[in-house]
Amino acid sequence: MLHHSEDSSKIYEHIYTLAPIGIAIASPDQGVWLKMNPAFCDMLGYTEAEMLNRSYLEFTHPEDKEIQYVEEMGSRLYGPAQQHITYEKRYIHREGNTIWVSVHLSLIRNEENGEPNYVIVQAADITNKKQAQEQVSESREMYKLMTENRNDIFSYTTPEGTIIYISPSIKKLLGWTPEEMVGTNQQLYYHPEELDSYEPDAKLQLGDKAMLRRVRHKDGHYLWLEIMVEIVYNDQGEPAKVITLGRDVTERKHTEDILAEAQRIAHIGSWSWDLVKGELLFSEETRRIFRYTLESSHPDESMFVKYVHPDDLQAVNEAIMKAVRGLQSGERSQIAYRIILPDGEIRDILSQWEIQRDMEGKPIYLIGMIQDTTDYRRMELRLSKSEQMYRSLFEYHPAGVYSLDLQGHIQSSNHAMEQLTGHSKEELAGRDLLDVVHPDQRADARQWFEQALEGHASAHESVWVHRCGHEVQVSMVNLPIVVEGKIVGVYGIASDVTNQKEYVEQIQQLSYEHTLILNSVSEGIFGMNGEGKAMFINPAGARMLGIEVGEFAGEPYWNMIDQLYLGSKPLTAQDAVSSAIWEQNVLDEYREAVFWRKDGSSFLVSYRVTPLYDQDKLMGAVIVFHDITNEKAILRAKESAERADRAKSEFLAVLSHELRTPMNGMLGMLSLLLDTPLDEEQRAYATVINDSSESLLHILNEVLDFSKIESGKMEISQEPVELRSVLAHVLELFAPKAAEKGISLTSQIDEQIPELVITDGARIRQILVNLVSNAIKFTEAGHVQVVLEQLAISREETCVLKWSVRDTGIGIPKDKQEQLFQSFSQLNHGLNRKYGGTGLGLSICKKLVELMDGVIGMESEENEGSSFHFTLPCGMLGESV
Repeated sequence: MLHHSEDSSKIYEHIYTLAPIGIAIASPDQGVWLKMNPAFCDMLGYTEAEMLNRSYLEFTHPEDKEIQYVEEMGSRLYGPAQQHITYEKRYIHREGNTIWVSVHLSLIRNEENGEPNYVIVQAADITNKKQAQEQVSESREMYKLMTENRNDIFSYTTPEGTIIYISPSIKKLLGWTPEEMVGTNQQLYYHPEELDSYEPDAKLQLGDKAMLRRVRHKDGHYLWLEIMVEIVYNDQGEPAKVITLGRDVTERKHTEDILAEAQRIAHIGSWSWDLVKGELLFSEETRRIFRYTLESSHPDESMFVKYVHPDDLQAVNEAIMKAVRGLQSGERSQIAYRIILPDGEIRDILSQWEIQRDMEGKPIYLIGMIQDTTDYRRMELRLSKSEQMYRSLFEYHPAGVYSLDLQGHIQSSNHAMEQLTGHSKEELAGRDLLDVVHPDQRADARQWFEQALEGHASAHESVWVHRCGHEVQVSMVNLPIVVEGKIVGVYGIASDVTNQKEYVEQIQQLSYEHTLILNSVSEGIFGMNGEGKAMFINPAGARMLGIEVGEFAGEPYWNMIDQLYLGSKPLTAQDAVSSAIWEQNVLDEYREAVFWRKDGSSFLVSYRVTPLYDQDKLMGAVIVFHDITNEKAILRAKESAERADRAKSEFLAVLSHELRTPMNGMLGMLSLLLDTPLDEEQRAYATVINDSSESLLHILNEVLDFSKIESGKMEISQEPVELRSVLAHVLELFAPKAAEKGISLTSQIDEQIPELVITDGARIRQILVNLVSNAIKFTEAGHVQVVLEQLAISREETCVLKWSVRDTGIGIPKDKQEQLFQSFSQLNHGLNRKYGGTGLGLSICKKLVELMDGVIGMESEENEGSSFHFTLPCGMLGESV
């Protein structure tokens, strides 16, 4: 029982009940709660009745119940000198959560014997305080972890740039310790080119915008850092210090540079539009496509759309609005349009973009590309025009034209086929061609079809059955359809030669004497009906046209005659012959024209056209011709072909020259780079780039030489040359490579060869370099030998020399040898990937030898080796020289 005066009891009860902290009374022996105020009950979430006569340990956190801990608190409280203690502990709230409590314990002792009677507990809830302390501790640990282990650099400096603090991560990134950098000015670490544009005031105005800077590593090389700047101001609103966050973006910058170069080569630019920030960014290549009329950034699309062609502006604006407002279906879209540049040039553009959305599906970011498709569009239009021309030729050809698949089924046919067969094009589609062939002719027709599938064109006659039942005599031509080197079907041309066959039969009934005369004359004679289809031809004419007499009948030969003239007016072949036939306009005088042989070659003839009558009925005409081909005509045709070839070669020369100029610049810069201090990995990378660039330059040089030869600009000089010295230089050039592969490289020179001869030493050296290089490249074991021998000496002081390059390499299969000296020829793609090369070396050698009036050839056995040889006439020096 407690004994107090009545007044004191009321005062103490008031304090006890309304105290803001928890107060409780517990037994000193078991720690059982005897009484507690409302604040104590509220703190733990229980009522007083629920807590009375229960041990404090029931409400204590499990980790604070340890015997050692409890005994320590008891010994401190019950000790003779200690009357009260204060400590922190954890209780479990009724709802299960942990609360931190600051506990103050004191004892009330018996006045007579000094034994403890009660333990007075005063408890204050310090949970929020503890949580704040833990957050501060966690923040400190997190800060330490971030500053010591992340790759980013955190620092703050004075407004003038003096470093006050810099994070320990600087050591890992730039090699400097924080102690080495604190107190120095940050300008000491910037690249010299960055210092030219460095202005502290400008930096302070950047705010939270990022900038790129090159920063020097302790070992001397530079890294690209993306730097974010934040200004801290004092109470007077003046900059007090500058907080900087730097991140290593060297790899990203390298990737961006590569991407920018790839975009430049492919004419593809990129752009991005941050709809939240209202910032539209254009890449360098996009700006180049627009002739740098666009700034690198802009708040909206207005600067871009003003260059859109007026006819395309509405479609472009609609596409932009759909993307920005989220009305576009799908995440990706594209549009083709035209732009008008300031100089008036119109370019075709293809734009593609992808939308990024927020959690609500609202567009927040657009990223896209722009490609200049002008050249592609023009090529597409030319291709479309060519296709339309082909379609017109197909549809309006007077003969029946059709295509067959590999099984002989008709895939397409023209109007003339409808007339030949009596079936519509729809009815013919998918049917076997043999269905319209006479049953007696189907075996032959199938044979001719299979021959075309083997890659051989064929021309023959057959008999078809018209839908109405009558037979139609046709002349057929089958041609293989080749796509990417594979035969995928057959083209066919069928002409109705029924009438021609009848005419031929009538002509064959002429008397033997007339036939003998026709066959004995040396001039070519053939007859044509009014439709321009041949009825007969004599043997002399057939020989000149390169055809058989029998296959001529019934064939349309308007296209065989070209460049006809009647008076001073040029006529087509059909006009000229038709004039002679239907207007009885006999060409008394012989005229000149170009006739075409069956193999596609042409020759100049002198011809005369005479109408052909049968019982006063005009049936056609007889053409008498003879070959008058001369050098002038041949030269004209040759010059025409050479002009086209020179145009191609000049283009290659210009292209090679334009590519070689930057390549020389790259090699020069690489050479300078290799002379600078580089670590092992950087030097390896630079060496690979240098070797690849030299290989590419070698290829460009080959293309340039090839184009010079093709365009006739390669000049051959004639000067005294010491051939033994030329050969020695070539062998010296390839000796290291031969030694590296473990093969012997030797030479053999005929003693009769003069010390000096008149020839082009540079071209001989170029030919030998190509041949010896190939021999070493394709020889894995054995030897390579260069032999020079004299074949003959003429009276005109000229000697004929033969060079031979022999190896024990892989050899060349017989069926591939004919391709060796063709331009851009590669015998085997697998070998090409292993050994490299453009396929121009031997072609250049052949052309150089021919320019020097020589001959080149080779012999080879697969897996045994090869021997390449060329002979050249060389001038000999007189005694005075």
